[in-house]
Amino acid sequence: MSGKRPYVTQKDVARLANVSQSAVAAALGGTSKIRVSEETRQRVLQAAAQLNYTPNQSASITRSGRSRQVALLVLGTLLQTVFHRLRRLAICLEERGLRVVPFDLQWMNRTLEQAWDEALAARAEGIILSSSFGTIHPPMHRRLLNSPVPVVSLCGPSIPGIPLIAPDFRSAFRELTSELIRRKRRRLAFLKRYRKEDPIRQIDWKRAERTLGFLDAVQDAGLKESAILHEVWNHHPEHPLNEHDLGALGLEELLAKGPPPDALVCANDNFALGVLTAARRHGVDIPRQMAVTGCDGEEWTRYGALPITTISQPSNELAERAAEVMSTLLQGGTAPEEPVLLPCEICWRESS
Repeated sequence: MSGKRPYVTQKDVARLANVSQSAVAAALGGTSKIRVSEETRQRVLQAAAQLNYTPNQSASITRSGRSRQVALLVLGTLLQTVFHRLRRLAICLEERGLRVVPFDLQWMNRTLEQAWDEALAARAEGIILSSSFGTIHPPMHRRLLNSPVPVVSLCGPSIPGIPLIAPDFRSAFRELTSELIRRKRRRLAFLKRYRKEDPIRQIDWKRAERTLGFLDAVQDAGLKESAILHEVWNHHPEHPLNEHDLGALGLEELLAKGPPPDALVCANDNFALGVLTAARRHGVDIPRQMAVTGCDGEEWTRYGALPITTISQPSNELAERAAEVMSTLLQGGTAPEEPVLLPCEICWRESS
């Protein structure tokens, strides 16, 4: 025996599911115009999973002239929340008969323009942008707007004319900051990374929305004049600091100017962890002297000696909605004109 797994075809799936081969093609998202019931689709999917069926992409493209591939352009996938979101996106697209082809610009050492060209060369029928990518220059901006294939932004850049699916960070930070104020925290500070560009740029909506939500709350409470927006930056570009170390540096810079604030709202969870490290080093009692909060809902924030209060992103819902919008566009439908902003969850823990 060679031990080689036999190649499984749609005919095998049809036999196990006790349906026609054309019904299998329709249920698996093929080009068949036949419509099947949800009960039949589930039976086919179970049979395909049982047989470990894998579509023959080359044969499919030859028959239909379509690749049914969706390119995913992302800049780094190290955050747990990003990984879970993209994994769920791949599953949702596969359920619709589409295959994800990832292009990680960081790992591949590509510019956005290069990854875009490679995605189109790979015959991608749609492109999902899942990172901010920093500043998008006018030539690339025009290419996005005049794309020959549908484009969806999943927690990526905010560009008028391209559907955006994103967490509602502004509302979440407003709610979190308002609750801190209700708990008698009056001297508040917001910690974020320094950017050369305007921090309220529409193109970098994630950072802008977090900042704006904090400012909304302190303004509502009449505390805007005393609130601190502290931007921490790497003083040694040749030796870049990670976000944990930048968070620690941010608190140290605040302490060099005076007593700690009553609450330090951090733009992300890694900043918050760095703040806790520096607080222990400088004898700042968390949360008695200073409450600390993060954002993104990284899994590790719930563990450790002092679990961190954080804003958790609705990763599954974001992925499901992005897959739905892309599928609709590929079928000739229309996308929502306004950004689709999904509510976040605030996880209150011992750090605040």
